[in-house]
Amino acid sequence: MRSRGIIVASTILVAGVVRADVWEMDAVVGNDAFNGVLSHPDDNGFTNDLGLAIRRRRGDLALGGSVLDRMITSSGIMRRCDLVELFATITWFLDDLRMIELRAGPTVAGDLGGLWVQSHWHRLTRTGPRDPRKLPSVYMHDFRTAGVAGLRAEAGYGGPIRAYGTVDGQFAFGDTGVSFAEGAGGLRASYRIGPVELGILGELALGRYRVDDAELAIPGAYRPGWQIDRRIGVRVGMHRYRVAFEYHTNETSSGEAFSEITFERR
Repeated sequence: MRSRGIIVASTILVAGVVRADVWEMDAVVGNDAFNGVLSHPDDNGFTNDLGLAIRRRRGDLALGGSVLDRMITSSGIMRRCDLVELFATITWFLDDLRMIELRAGPTVAGDLGGLWVQSHWHRLTRTGPRDPRKLPSVYMHDFRTAGVAGLRAEAGYGGPIRAYGTVDGQFAFGDTGVSFAEGAGGLRASYRIGPVELGILGELALGRYRVDDAELAIPGAYRPGWQIDRRIGVRVGMHRYRVAFEYHTNETSSGEAFSEITFERR
């Protein structure tokens, strides 16, 4: 658990040393338990995500950092792996509809406390298996590290109803990490009622993922080859704050459905 605290603190430090005008933040909680009536949560594959991105923006430029903590479990073979990605980011906003973001940083995979977190969460909330013999518990390695660099670009067209497209990719070099290339397109629609903004989105993504670390390719985790993911979402916001929900049919090539709740400050 000590590793997680160090990584999150480092992310906040990277973002905080930048002097700028506006703080922006995304905090993400992802879990297949959020799928609800859209699909059956099986607690397999990408079991839980915790993400935090902070950046400080001045005009068309923003500097910051992000961290993703992902629990990966495979109940069929009772194995698991934790993945943490830490990035420093730089973002250029070309206009209101176009942006380019570069990211780079370390990745760590292995036993990072995911089993402890999951088992105690199940006991606290009385959800999921509470018998440790029924939870995937086997880590094959303590931890492995790699470096990762990536780029994401987005462009859109329209107003309250907006078409958009994105390209995203990253390359991992080292003993672990995730490399991928993805293109996505979709529609976003928003409607204001006084200070309240309501929104929906629909998106179709095509991506190809590669992992050389066998622990990231256990059943329910990253799969090779081209993959299609269908995504739908809703959001509600007021002033600079928003809450969004997204449902993915094939989260990052896993073949598993996954849902995310995001808290945003803009």
